[in-house]
Amino acid sequence: KGRRRVCDHYIHVQCAEYLKKNKETRCPACGVPFNTIKKMPDLIKDGREWFTVVDADCSGNLTQEEIEAGMGAVLPMDRVKLRKAIDMNWADWDPDGDGTIDLNEFLRDGKGLREFILRNLSALSKDNMVARPQDVPQLDSHPLEWFEFWDQDGSGTLEKMEIIRAMIKSFCVNTNGEPLVKPAHDMRKIAALIWHDMGYHEFDSLSFTEFHRPHGFADTIVHNWVNGQFFGEDEEAKME
Repeated sequence: KGRRRVCDHYIHVQCAEYLKKNKETRCPACGVPFNTIKKMPDLIKDGREWFTVVDADCSGNLTQEEIEAGMGAVLPMDRVKLRKAIDMNWADWDPDGDGTIDLNEFLRDGKGLREFILRNLSALSKDNMVARPQDVPQLDSHPLEWFEFWDQDGSGTLEKMEIIRAMIKSFCVNTNGEPLVKPAHDMRKIAALIWHDMGYHEFDSLSFTEFHRPHGFADTIVHNWVNGQFFGEDEEAKME
């Protein structure tokens, strides 16, 4: 611990601070306990520190998986384009062919990974990563369009964490698309509980048909969260 990562997951810094403040110091993705919060360094201003943080296993080298996770966590990048770019350019980034990228290779002039990212950021970007709430299709009225909007890799399925992130970005943000920490925290808990109660396993993925079946995940979320936003406060007011 200390400077060592306790797991390889990333979380929005305000959400992490909220968890720590409320003494819920476990990773929302895997449940591993954590002690401190480390904000991701700016890749442009401090490439060396960014490399150190993304090096999840503290090996001194970055794997393809670590690079994809680190870049995807902090930059508005299309994961499909990102994976293709990694595959196509790996030989240039890894000139010694050992299967990983060390710090010198990462910072190398001309053909290093850091320079590639800075040169190609706009080409890798995807609009729906920073979408405003008004740009997101309505889940209750346009479920297929909503599902396809968040199916970022075009696989035709959504995994557990993809669905939870989509729910948060659809229902727990302000008009500028910035997260509302308390509602986002509650949504994460509710969505994870529903996932478990419906018998899905951690690494299952849902097709649209399964996601939108009667009394399925979408129906349950809309009933328990979306409609609850309109009726829950009145019920509490009556009890007061």
